[in-house]
Amino acid sequence: MRRRALLLGVLLLVANPTSGTAQATPCREGMRPLLPRDASWGDLYDGFRQGICGERARRAFSAAVIYTLDEKWEGITQLNQLAAADSTFLGFVLAQFRDSADARRLKHITHDAAAHCPKADKALCARIVDVARPTTDSS
Repeated sequence: MRRRALLLGVLLLVANPTSGTAQATPCREGMRPLLPRDASWGDLYDGFRQGICGERARRAFSAAVIYTLDEKWEGITQLNQLAAADSTFLGFVLAQFRDSADARRLKHITHDAAAHCPKADKALCARIVDVARPTTDSS
């Protein structure tokens, strides 16, 4: 709980990247986004719902999404549950994955999606593979 409060407090987010709507709390000058390496999909979703303020925060959030897909594959079911409740979050996650992951991470994530996908998450895994396909096919 404390980690989640710290995550949300330090992110200081203003604009939701998918809707363009402003939040009530403006960004504070000099604040850096803080996303712990062990952030869960729930932590990332909470931050997403608050909006992402500034380029540094977007880069940090993108890195956390890619890290979580790549290094914490066992959390894919939690991502699927959040995506079922909020498709804009899934769209954002897939865009971060497609636009920011390097070739090694793309291959590792798509391998996990194809070979280690829980039965209940097959549709999500198929989307992950489809999103990565244009990038991984050309390498």
